[in-house]
Amino acid sequence: RCDHSATVNYTGGNEQAFRVDKTDPVIVHNFDQLVNDAENSFNSDKEVTITITEHNFAPELVAITIYRVGAGQPLTVGNRQDCTKEYIDGNNWSTVGNDHTISFIFSSNYVYQVIIGGMDESGRKIPECISPVFEIDKIKPVLKAPANMEALIYTNDSTIKSIEFMDSNIAKVKYSVVSYRMKVNEEKIGY
Repeated sequence: RCDHSATVNYTGGNEQAFRVDKTDPVIVHNFDQLVNDAENSFNSDKEVTITITEHNFAPELVAITIYRVGAGQPLTVGNRQDCTKEYIDGNNWSTVGNDHTISFIFSSNYVYQVIIGGMDESGRKIPECISPVFEIDKIKPVLKAPANMEALIYTNDSTIKSIEFMDSNIAKVKYSVVSYRMKVNEEKIGY
């Protein structure tokens, strides 16, 4: 590689090819697109693209691992599920010169993390890169009101009224509660 000359003395017998490679693989990814102000939660598909620049590239030596857990759950070493095969099978690297690129689209409602590592054919390490934990959540929260919604708007008894709010990511939901107090002798509050 690099047009260096070498002298090789051959005496016959066990000849083998060898490589001289002094360049480390370079990796570029778009993990920065998996970060937002909503705790890395997205309501649409997200695509991860990985490009490795390397002359002696071998896809079987690249270690890509994709973990996931159910929506709204913390992703930990003890509860994560390896779903790499679902994304690797049938997904091929595209090559332009020394640049080798692969992409994955995350579209199902899960919490994910991507880890990349490995080496080139000469054993030079690909720097390990770990994505932030991110979530795809396309399911809209559900507001379940009681059968008699009027009871929440107007009541003159002291019964506690409630509304059920359901979402797998309840800890991440932004909500506000508004309470109105009636004036004395007023029958109903307009709404």
